[in-house]
Order: sequence, then structure tokens, then C-alpha cells
Amino acid sequence: KETSVSIELSETGITLRADTLGSLEAIAYELTEKGIKIRNALIGSISRRDIIDVATLQDPLGRIVLGFNVDVLPEAKEIILNQDVGIISGGIIYSIVQDVERWLIDRKEEIEEDRKKGMYCTIKNKHNT
Repeated sequence: KETSVSIELSETGITLRADTLGSLEAIAYELTEKGIKIRNALIGSISRRDIIDVATLQDPLGRIVLGFNVDVLPEAKEIILNQDVGIISGGIIYSIVQDVERWLIDRKEEIEEDRKKGMYCTIKNKHNT
């Protein structure tokens, strides 16, 4: 059974899954200290529903599920390949937090590159007409 806890949640941010309430609170604290917002925090394995939920977010920086000491269920693994979603999973809090920070930096760079490419195409098209 899924259990939600009283962790400060934001309208935007990452989805967090952990094996126990204590783990969930500990990793949520570390993420918050790093300025990483949490949109959803639940106990239990990473599910298909988690992947679908984050895949539909408008904010590409929120399209990640972080798992601490939890499994990625087989049906979640099946659909992850077709989604623009990241999964970071592990058993060491500080390592996971570092991985999330790196993922967010990389994602921001990708977004900026895509934005620049879009601007270039728009400018090029304006001058070619």
C-alpha cells in the first residue's frame, strides 16, 4: 500500500520514492537543502503510474523519478524507453542527491541548447522568406 508523508511539496519538482518513512524524510531533507523541489513523495517501488505522471508534466526539469532503496517495477521499465523521463535509483543518499543535481544541470543545458536551436531556425526562416 502506498503511503504519503508530510514533506513540504511544491507544484513543480521531482517525484521521490523511498522504502520507508524515515528514508523518505531523510532524502527529502537533503534535496530541500540543495534547493531541489519535491512535487511528489511516496513510499514504495517506482511504478508505471509514476512514469506516466512525470512524462506528462510541462516542466521538463520535473520529468524525473528518484528512488531510494526501491525497485523499478517491470511495467515501469517497459514504458520508460518510450518516455522523456529520467530515473535515478540507489541506496546511498548523498550519491543519489549528487546524481539528481547532475541530471538537473544536464537537463537545463539540453533545454538551453534546444531553445537556441529554435531561435536560430526562427531567425533563419524570417530572413529566407
